[in-house]
Amino acid sequence: MFKKVKLFARGWSLLSCLHLAAALFAQPNDIRFEHVSVEQGLSNYAVTKIVQDREGFLWIGTEDGLNKYDGYEFTVYKPDPADSNALPNRVVQVLYADRAGNLWVGASYDGLRRYNPDADNFERFKSDPRDPESLAGKNVNTIFEDSQGGLWIGTNTGLYRYDWQRDARYHHNQQ
Repeated sequence: MFKKVKLFARGWSLLSCLHLAAALFAQPNDIRFEHVSVEQGLSNYAVTKIVQDREGFLWIGTEDGLNKYDGYEFTVYKPDPADSNALPNRVVQVLYADRAGNLWVGASYDGLRRYNPDADNFERFKSDPRDPESLAGKNVNTIFEDSQGGLWIGTNTGLYRYDWQRDARYHHNQQ
């Protein structure tokens, strides 16, 4: 009979420890979702990319423009054919916020842009397949920053590295 009590006591101790451990590691279920839509000012329901910059703004690329959200309201950027520093295309393919705080935008059929917060516009980077100092492809599919701060830009015609800090463009690999 002593062995049964001893086993029962060990089992009870183990069960108590597991219960205590579960209570210690349990996380409160405080996940909260907020729904924002075109009714609140989003330019389109078809969201393609989302990135947060170091100022805390959410940049939301859609199939009908780029949206900057401050948590309360939207600022919407759309193309303007009369303004070469406007968003180039309604469809935002890629958004990337680099370590230096720059926001990079890759749009369908119009290459690469960098947002200029002081002027509230987009600096355009030349896309010319005949110029080795520019992007040959106009469809930017991906952007990645390496450990030296260089941007790797994947386009429909190859992979490019751009050192924006020295404003030197390096063509890396063309298909």
